[in-house]
Amino acid sequence: MTDPFFGSTAVADTDIPQEVEVGDEEFVFTEEDSRGSGGFKPRITPGPVTFRFELVEYKPPTAESANHIFGYTAHVKTVGLPPERLLQDRGQDEVPVLFNRIWAKPATKNKETGKFENRPFELERLYAGLGFLTEFGPATFDQMVERIRQHSAGRVVAGSVKWEAAKKFDSGTQLFTTSPRLRRKVPDRPWPARVEGKLPIEVTFADGSTKFAREVIGAVYAPKVAKT
Repeated sequence: MTDPFFGSTAVADTDIPQEVEVGDEEFVFTEEDSRGSGGFKPRITPGPVTFRFELVEYKPPTAESANHIFGYTAHVKTVGLPPERLLQDRGQDEVPVLFNRIWAKPATKNKETGKFENRPFELERLYAGLGFLTEFGPATFDQMVERIRQHSAGRVVAGSVKWEAAKKFDSGTQLFTTSPRLRRKVPDRPWPARVEGKLPIEVTFADGSTKFAREVIGAVYAPKVAKT
């Protein structure tokens, strides 16, 4: 199959990493950002979940940035979650996980090799996780953007929750997370170890201040697509 995909040949689901971190590569902490704000105690522990997708914000590229920015709420399904996963059980069918974001821009073409590089894996994974790859097959970058914008509401996605807490200092942002990425310019801080089998729900920063964990969708899983 040779349907265009970012200007290159179409890709099969096996070409997409099976688990892609969502919304982190371009994350720049600001005091206005609510991720890891520490104002509320977490309600769900890290681990696999299914959630109803709700796109709450879309920002097209600007003169300053080529990125398309998607902001969404993940309404995590509580049915089927082990009781210990719910730290605050209010008898609700869904628990909203707010302020999830991904940044995406089309792949660029290498002038020497003619091959496309810097694929937007996060967008691909979300597109597949929403079921569009199974339903429509491979798509161009613009098609993925449009389908997510227009037809994603209410679709159920499989993924995972992680915890984060961040604070900005003059020397840079200190970010604690249960899924640390150690190869970043400023490596993430691993979440403190379990105490009596339970993760602590808050962390202490370099200045002695504390914040509660904030739930974030850390990964989106894509269903397998049958080969034809």
